[in-house]
Amino acid sequence: LMASAKNAGMKKVGLITTGGDCDGCGGKLEAPAAEAAVKWLNATQNGLAGHPMELVTCVAANDPGKAADCANQMVSDGVVAVVEGSSGTLATSWKIIHDAGIPFINHGTTDEPVLEDEDSTFILSYPLAQTVTLPIAVAKAEKAKKLSVIVVNVPTAFTSSADAAQALTRTLGLRPRHHRDKPVFAVWLGNDDRA
Repeated sequence: LMASAKNAGMKKVGLITTGGDCDGCGGKLEAPAAEAAVKWLNATQNGLAGHPMELVTCVAANDPGKAADCANQMVSDGVVAVVEGSSGTLATSWKIIHDAGIPFINHGTTDEPVLEDEDSTFILSYPLAQTVTLPIAVAKAEKAKKLSVIVVNVPTAFTSSADAAQALTRTLGLRPRHHRDKPVFAVWLGNDDRA
């Protein structure tokens, strides 16, 4: 990231956010927080790698078309890096940013191509730590012989959690508890019967 900022002058940093005005959008506070961070970095740290920063913000509103527009805007505006907050369309914007060779920063995702990129993508947390890795480690510490994983039946959550749970249970020598020949329990949203 610092290598992207080595040329002289103002550095544009992009923020792609869902905003807060659409169904499922939880990014209402992302832009104000990013603006405050840029202001603080400029005032106290001389910006990014010694260069003042300018924040370029685009609201994608969880819309794949808008996400592509935002990513293309970041490329055409010449940003040196892009931060994307919580998003249901991260794969769309990431692909455009990645293909342009611009560093991409996100707090956590389960999207495999994004997680596998070691060149220009920076993920700040391991997305399965609390939902998969920690429960399996506790089961191992308690010498459990079987493990059940209950996941909301949303394709992204179910697939990533199921795959990770299967791999980790095998690695740790645990046997997944099966339900209808599946090692993971899928629970539909709105299902009152969780038993």
